Amino acid sequence: MEEGQRKERLEEAIKHLMSLGLIDGRAISKSIAESMNRKINGISSALNGDNRYLTWKFTKAFCAAFSNIISADWIWNGTGEMFQTEDYKPNTKELLSDIPVRLCDHNVGVPYYNVDFELGFDILINDQTTKCDYMINFYPYNKCNVWCNARGNSMHPTISSGDIIALKSVEDFHFLISGEIYAIVTTNGLRTIKRIKDNGTTLMLIPDNKKYPEQTIEKNEVVKVYQVMGSMKMF
Repeated sequence: MEEGQRKERLEEAIKHLMSLGLIDGRAISKSIAESMNRKINGISSALNGDNRYLTWKFTKAFCAAFSNIISADWIWNGTGEMFQTEDYKPNTKELLSDIPVRLCDHNVGVPYYNVDFELGFDILINDQTTKCDYMINFYPYNKCNVWCNARGNSMHPTISSGDIIALKSVEDFHFLISGEIYAIVTTNGLRTIKRIKDNGTTLMLIPDNKKYPEQTIEKNEVVKVYQVMGSMKMF
């Protein structure tokens, strides 16, 4: 039980370090391996909760690699606060809804394509002749790669059919953060948006709408992963 909670706390720490720009969310294992000066395979095993790699020594080295912003004691046994200093605690008073969205500037922001993720938007945008409909300049998501449409109700109410979603490409999906929402493409043509639970060699796809079943797929079937960074309602 403790090993699972330790992995969850490590994932929470990684999410905050990503929000600070200290870990590249497109290639999490690689980014951490470079910061820690370690091999990526060992990093991936530790992040997946393998207790041969997720050790107290690893935990201390991980925190030290990121200037001890995160408390090693908190990750290891849940004691104390996550942050070693108040300076890095997220400001919950700053609401994303207070940040203006501008759709008219064609030189800044992230391209929006009026196409559904589930219908193969990745094929469309990789066509060099395809032009985006417009740019969305929404500062919190300007590090994403693309905005496109979501369809279906399996993620309702978090994401509703017709919402537009901000996607950030994940280059290294050896390790994915359990509980986060990802858009996944597989070798057999499956394109789906779900929360995931990373079980090492498999991924459990979990809908927010409990009327829909969970699904397990093999990781080696996955060819492309995007993290769903946010969504906007389209009325």
